[in-house]
Amino acid sequence: MNIRISSVVNDSIVDGAGLRLAVFTQGCYHNCPHCHNVHTHDPQGGKDTDTDKIVALIAENPILDGVT
Repeated sequence: MNIRISSVVNDSIVDGAGLRLAVFTQGCYHNCPHCHNVHTHDPQGGKDTDTDKIVALIAENPILDGVT
């Protein structure tokens, strides 16, 4: 299955508890005040990625505490 993403951060320590893999999806319509990810709003931005590739990234890193 494909998902439109803005980016993936393999080793985030600011997006939840512990060491995390953070997946930033693309196409947000909330328009929250002071959003620090405005580049993710455009539904045509980012890139299509197969979710199997993201799952593989998770499996390759045994020290992750979670996924955000």
